[in-house]
Amino acid sequence: MTVKEILNNEWPNAEIVSVKDTDECVQRLVNENVDGALLMTYTAQKLARDDTQNRLRVEVVPGASMSLRMGVLSEVDRSFYGLWEKTLYNVSRKSRAEIVQSYVEDVGTPTIMAYLFDHPLYLVALIAGVLLFCLRRIMH
Repeated sequence: MTVKEILNNEWPNAEIVSVKDTDECVQRLVNENVDGALLMTYTAQKLARDDTQNRLRVEVVPGASMSLRMGVLSEVDRSFYGLWEKTLYNVSRKSRAEIVQSYVEDVGTPTIMAYLFDHPLYLVALIAGVLLFCLRRIMH
């Protein structure tokens, strides 16, 4: 099943527009010239993660998948096939682990200042508590 068929099944009224590169795709999304973009998972997650203004989000298209295939000339030594298969498997496994670790599971350690910046009500309560404590010490 092709990607176009999957899109037509999921969104029958969707108009599909092809662009030349990822930068043009992002510009069209940001400028709201298009409603969405169909990208490889790695690319989509990286773009959404690197977007500091949180304008982009990622959703999985149901049933969409893509596989990598490699061709080798028949004149090549037969023992090369096994080595090549093992190499591709190892590269695929390592790349997948790097992608997952770098762009999905990367969680920074929060600092107290970052937490207070994200939750200003606690910052106000902390300042009020310190002020009340100081005023109480001065009054007594």
